[in-house]
Amino acid sequence: QKEKKHRQALAVLQDIEEPEDEELKSNVELLRCHVYCDNGDMQRGLKSLNKAIEGQDFDKAAALWANCLGPLRKAGAYDVSKSTMLALAKTTEEKDKL
Repeated sequence: QKEKKHRQALAVLQDIEEPEDEELKSNVELLRCHVYCDNGDMQRGLKSLNKAIEGQDFDKAAALWANCLGPLRKAGAYDVSKSTMLALAKTTEEKDKL
């Protein structure tokens, strides 16, 4: 039953038009990350996460990443995503936040 809902979410997601607003774009990419990962599509989930955090300051990127941790783990993408976040961290303090 739950799997069917994930597939339905994927179908709906594909119909969403690309927003113009940068923050909305980031939120749509975050949603895509959730849906793709929940459907077992690690590559597309990671691609969407990367688009969501692109151009964000570290704290905002870390918050977006934290929002996706459950689905990322489910898809087996946690380690790769953490490596991406560690690469964004410029200070020891930022690395410690992860």
